Amino acid sequence: MDPNAGLDELMARYRAAIERYVEAGEERELQAAYDFGRAAFEAGTSLLELVAVHREVAESALADESQGRGPDRVRATFDFLVEGLATFE
Repeated sequence: MDPNAGLDELMARYRAAIERYVEAGEERELQAAYDFGRAAFEAGTSLLELVAVHREVAESALADESQGRGPDRVRATFDFLVEGLATFE
């Protein structure tokens, strides 16, 4: 069994949730960020692991300049990250 399987699943969930928030900007997705942060904390995910995944997602958001929304998308990813990190305080 792959020891990173749990982390990989957690990170895939994070990526999906942040992409939903970036696209929709719904308040419920920020709640999902908080819930995710709590689950990541309880699973022993480090801040560095979480920020590394966040960086990948933010880079993808910035690369999507086709609609001129790159900066707004990046800002949204950081709103999501801040909410997700609240549990780590």
